[in-house]
Amino acid sequence: MEELVDILRDIKMELQEMNRKLDDIDRSIESLKGSGVYDSVSDLYDKLDEIMGRGLYNSITDVNEKLDSISSSLDTIELNTI
Repeated sequence: MEELVDILRDIKMELQEMNRKLDDIDRSIESLKGSGVYDSVSDLYDKLDEIMGRGLYNSITDVNEKLDSISSSLDTIELNTI
């Protein structure tokens, strides 16, 4: 009977350790998916959305438009000097 109690205690300890590890995993997942500041997937999504080009002066689209504008201006200057 004593051996059975020992085995059950060992099983209990293993289950408690598994639960602790699952809690750690759960906390890690929460920090990844979260809506927190600078440490979550949602923050990464926000940055990628910003780069995508919907904003003013802070996106790749804006940079592309500026480069096109510079190119057009240089072409105009070149035509005027010829």
